[in-house]
Amino acid sequence: MLAVAEPAVVRAAIVHALGLPPALFWRLDVPPLTLTELTGRSGRWNLRCGRPLTTEGAGAPPQSGS
Repeated sequence: MLAVAEPAVVRAAIVHALGLPPALFWRLDVPPLTLTELTGRSGRWNLRCGRPLTTEGAGAPPQSGS
């Protein structure tokens, strides 16, 4: 699933998914135009954040240069 969301929504999702204390919401820095990925199995979440937003990072095939 892909969602385009405000930084506050991304912070809330991270806090909830990882079971962090609510006070950490304000300590998470979500830069604009970056990818945050939450993936997991069997109730265990993995977090990857801060990758620049590019067509390659979004799962699209790499674009070749001319």
